Amino acid sequence: MKPNRSIHPGVESLEGKTLLSTGVALNLPSQVKGPLFAAESASIGTHLTGTVVNGYGGVSPLGAVHGYLNIAQKTVILANARGSLKLQLSHVHHYPYVVNAFGWSIIHGTGTFATYQGQGSCALTAVVVSGRIATWTAIF
Repeated sequence: MKPNRSIHPGVESLEGKTLLSTGVALNLPSQVKGPLFAAESASIGTHLTGTVVNGYGGVSPLGAVHGYLNIAQKTVILANARGSLKLQLSHVHHYPYVVNAFGWSIIHGTGTFATYQGQGSCALTAVVVSGRIATWTAIF
């Protein structure tokens, strides 16, 4: 008799698609009734993928970038030697010590990125202490 395995659902991202993790997929046909699906990620035009932590990170297709967050203007600038992108943040929520944003759209590009345009989803969190950004993370 086979021992029962516990199932821990997970989600993975692969080439702009959100998929169930393989550990769950092996057991799904016998446990789930109904169709399975893969959902497209919410992005139009240029698709940004990567992470910026406290102003440093990597975002595809830009490469290594420095990031600048302006909470008052609700913008993020991603820049490197090849150019920069200015992103307008959307779905911004202000709490006493935390600011969250869940969407972006390109409002300006320079250099190699001058023709880039698009919008998509993100998870941006900034911690604000004494009116200054103490730490921030953006996941695209």
